[in-house]
Order: sequence, then structure tokens, then C-alpha cells
Amino acid sequence: IFRVSLSSSAKQRERDAESGSLGRWDATRWQECDKPLRPIKADPKKVIDDVNDGLQVDFANMYIGGGVLSGGCVQEEIRFSVCPELTVSMLICEVLKDDEAILFRGGLRIAKTRGYAFNLEYDGVFSDEQPPPPFLAAIDACDYRGWGRGALGHQLEPATMLRELEKARAGFSLHQFADASELLGATKSVPGVVATGNWGCGAFLGNRELKSLEQWMVASACGMEIFYSTFGDQGLARSLNRLSEDFSKGGTTVGQLYRVLSSLSRAGR
Repeated sequence: IFRVSLSSSAKQRERDAESGSLGRWDATRWQECDKPLRPIKADPKKVIDDVNDGLQVDFANMYIGGGVLSGGCVQEEIRFSVCPELTVSMLICEVLKDDEAILFRGGLRIAKTRGYAFNLEYDGVFSDEQPPPPFLAAIDACDYRGWGRGALGHQLEPATMLRELEKARAGFSLHQFADASELLGATKSVPGVVATGNWGCGAFLGNRELKSLEQWMVASACGMEIFYSTFGDQGLARSLNRLSEDFSKGGTTVGQLYRVLSSLSRAGR
């Protein structure tokens, strides 16, 4: 378990680099990011757990583990239920701040499931012949339940969008920490792909299209490609794959996409 924070100051930078701090990016830094958008592969059928050689994303609660011990049955709770070693983090990790993430490796999977949420069922013992445990990044999304599903304008507000970008950057930056890589057993190879999906788009009512673009920008800024599970949404998968092709041909950068999204906020969309 390795805790990542973006908090930094000039006096603390050298010390923070050793303790897991990256330093924050402000809106100007995102606007000026000239890194090209890396390829994205969206799939409506394949799930995050299928990408064992990638950095898998845990759609976390700010209190790590969420409701796994009290009847919770969505993405994070399912992961902690089938990989019970992850529950150790609930004893030692405090509530996540807006600029923090938790990185894991070593949670062996012991069970299979079928269904989701209130249709979730146990589906037998997971195979003993499994690959090494994947890397896992726990990041908690903003909760928009107080705004309703029509709150896209709020989600596009600069402060809100920046919070989500920086939260994801804390989780996607494993390769920038030599100490974390060694601690988590990645001294020879750090994943080059982020495996994620509709982060914060279930109970928290996040907009799927916006969340996919935000995570795409962050993965590209971190030099990683992205696998995106749309969880059955074939239209979103087609749109993302088409955008990936178009953006690659046009050499679109992270900063360009950020500026487009910022313009939508100013237009009140």
C-alpha cells in the first residue's frame, strides 16, 4: 500500500518527492500541456479486471473500502470482497483528501461473482492458476447526488473539473515514484496502460462522457495509454474509439482538449 499526495511547497519539495508528493497542476498547467492524447481503447464487454498487466482503477469511496463491511455491492465493494486482503487498508488509511490516492499491489483474488449491485451473486472459487496481482489505484470521485442528473454545468466548472483531473493524476502516476515502484514490486516494469471506466458515474451521478475525457487527459499527461470499459454502453465505446482515431490523426494535445472543455463551461453548457 502506497499513499500518494499532490500537496507540495517550495520548501518541502525535496522531502515530499521522497514521501510520495507530485505537486499540484493548476488550470494554466493543464491548458499548456502539450503532450499528445495517447490511444484509448474502449470496450463495452471487457471489464477492468480483465486487464491484468495494467494499472487497474478502484472507484473508491473517500473512506477506502466504502461499504464492503456493511452491505455495499458496487465496484469498490465487489473488488474488496473478492480480494479480501485489500481490507487491511481500511485499518491504516485515513480519509482521502482531494489530492490523494492509494496504490495497491498484492491483493489476491479468491472468488468469482456475477451480476452487479443488488443482483450480485457469488459464482464460485477463483482459479488458483492466476497471474501476479495487478496494480490498483484507488481514487474517489466527486459526489453529484445533490445536483441531479442535469448538473453537467456544475461538473464542467473549472474548480470541479480541476479536482477530478488532479485526483486521477494522483492515482495514475505510479511510474513517477521510484520508492512506490520498488515497494509494490515493480522494479523492472511499471504498467503502461490504465484500465478504467465510468468512474463516479453510478451512485455519484457523474457524466460518463466527461469522466472518460478527464481520465483520458490524465492518462496521456502521465504518458500512459488507456483501456476504457464502458460497462455495456456500446454507443460510448464507439464514440471514444472514433475520437481516439481522429485525435491521433490530428495530433490533438491534452491542453487542447482541456481548453475545449473549459470553453463549454464558459458557454454554460
